[in-house]
Amino acid sequence: MWTAYVLWSARRFDSPAASVAPYLYVPLLLLLGVWVGGLLSRSVTPKLLGLCLAIVGVWMILGVALTPLPGKAPIGYTNANAALGIQLLALSTLNLLRDRRQWWSWMAVGASLVAVLANASRAGTALAVALAFVGGLALLLPRARRRWPAALTALLMIAAMAVGVSVIARRVHWADAIDEAVNPVRRALWNTAWEAFRGAEAIGSGPGSFAAVNPRAGDPDTMSAHSALLQTAAELGLTGLCLLAVATLLALVAAGRIRPANASWIVATAITLLVVHAGIDHILEWWPVSLVCGLVLGHGLAAEAHTEAENETV
Repeated sequence: MWTAYVLWSARRFDSPAASVAPYLYVPLLLLLGVWVGGLLSRSVTPKLLGLCLAIVGVWMILGVALTPLPGKAPIGYTNANAALGIQLLALSTLNLLRDRRQWWSWMAVGASLVAVLANASRAGTALAVALAFVGGLALLLPRARRRWPAALTALLMIAAMAVGVSVIARRVHWADAIDEAVNPVRRALWNTAWEAFRGAEAIGSGPGSFAAVNPRAGDPDTMSAHSALLQTAAELGLTGLCLLAVATLLALVAAGRIRPANASWIVATAITLLVVHAGIDHILEWWPVSLVCGLVLGHGLAAEAHTEAENETV
């Protein structure tokens, strides 16, 4: 339904292909990641996967350390680097749950966390700490059964992000505390996106239409709304937002079905943190982030078979 609606909107408003592409390739990358993540879980040993993830983590650390600002490697945007590191941290922790004896897996967890911290992203650091806390609980409580705390926390975090972003976007002037917490350029982009949304609330103005009303569109760094929530609202309207909400809920439901429960916590948290981060920055435009999030979900879904086999009584 998402793809059909995006294509319909693009045709109705004669949107350029370059503006339509992100709306199409992000879900495809997520689905591809789910498939590849399942293959990795079924075909690659925890030791080998831990080694590969550790190498990727170290590569990310070196990319940050050896590349000057503002285009920090490997992605070229520090906040997107941090978002990628968070998803790698989730994948590494899932792999660690399969076999805690492999020190490569521990190294992968540490390297992913350091990679996030090295990018000095305030939002990324806060979200990584949240994921590390959940991962620690998952390791300490291997026989946990309850899933509702993770599900409730996910819904509350996403709702809080959506409400917070929309409230900030509606007003131009705020108290000093808010002005200091949110970059003024980003806040201006949010204001512009909100105004565009209010101008065509039902179906938006079509993919790429935000650039036409954005006075900062000439700069690639400020071409988008720096919020997937507001970008979707401005270009696809309430219809697009509803479809986005349904897709998010489906992903969380899939995560909630993962067994054991502690693995479900990690996957649900990884999805939630990506949604929250994408709601306050332009994260989904960087394709590796969506792909690795799909890997996390796919690995978690496929790992259930390993858990059931290990729990069989001979």
